[in-house]
Amino acid sequence: MHAQARVDGTTPRSGSRPLVGSLLRLAGLLGLAAVLAAVVVFSLWAGTLEITPEELWAVFTGTGREVHELVIWELRAPRAGLAVAVGAALGVAGALLAALSRNRLADPVFGGAGFTSAAFVVLAVGAFRLTDFHAYIWFAFLGAALALIVGHFLPATRAPGHPLKRAFAAAGVSLTLAVVVHIATTRAPDTFAGSRMWVFGSLNAATGDRLAALAPYLGAGLLFAFVLMWPLRRIDAPGATRFAGEGGRNTLIRAGVALTLVILCGAATAATGPIAFLGLAAPALARMLVGDDVRWIAAYSAFLGPILLIAADLAGRTLDTTRELEAGLVTAVVGVPLLIVLAWRMRAGRT
Repeated sequence: MHAQARVDGTTPRSGSRPLVGSLLRLAGLLGLAAVLAAVVVFSLWAGTLEITPEELWAVFTGTGREVHELVIWELRAPRAGLAVAVGAALGVAGALLAALSRNRLADPVFGGAGFTSAAFVVLAVGAFRLTDFHAYIWFAFLGAALALIVGHFLPATRAPGHPLKRAFAAAGVSLTLAVVVHIATTRAPDTFAGSRMWVFGSLNAATGDRLAALAPYLGAGLLFAFVLMWPLRRIDAPGATRFAGEGGRNTLIRAGVALTLVILCGAATAATGPIAFLGLAAPALARMLVGDDVRWIAAYSAFLGPILLIAADLAGRTLDTTRELEAGLVTAVVGVPLLIVLAWRMRAGRT
């Protein structure tokens, strides 16, 4: 097939097309960064306490009222910061898991890792009375590792199967764990402050100290993720067999991706509880924008995840005037129909 001629009669160089595509994707990434910045500012402004834009600007410049500074810097800013960190972690984790499992319906939280991590944290707090974040986060890592091993690395689960069946099987396990966590936390409400967080996932526990404690873990996980993007792309390339090439290099790549998923899912769940479907929605939207390159999907998901999570948190805070809805509950309400649509498209052969 001949290249299409330009107006001047010459033909474009084939090498220019990938460059133009990369520049367009980079421009889109910068656009998402701007949208995320705007959403963060809006989340600082919106809430039950009405703050005008002028009063918000006064807080930024250090001349605001004391009550406004307290609300912005002690309540809303840590909440927005935690949403950015956890949203980026779960978005990137979703892109990694979809590439590793070759299953576009895979969600790191609803797929088992998040709810297993929450169950192990509840065990740590309830049985061992661990209340320090740096102590019980290791139980979250253990739960995420167990879920990933059982769900994706045992011989029985590594065998090829329809993605829809695997997704709903993982969902059944997650729902069972959610019921167990709910029973455990409601039977000991004094032990589990904010017990609904461990069932639905919430940003209510956001503090500056928690965000600072979380930062090293998520920073390491995101760094590992983007280092692994290039070798992972070869495994996830179109036409590649799911577990082709069981050589040492591919095994190391999969082990590195699994470790990264454990860090991202475990740390995010330890901070906010299991926020389901964010790791499904962000990569799905990214895939619509940039195609099937896992590197760009992960990069876009790192911005789409926080945008979606902040939007869900704002909806939970403002839609119901009688009580605040957990962000994870809002993502679930949106995520279940999304899962159905993606499953229908997959069954119809459109994805």
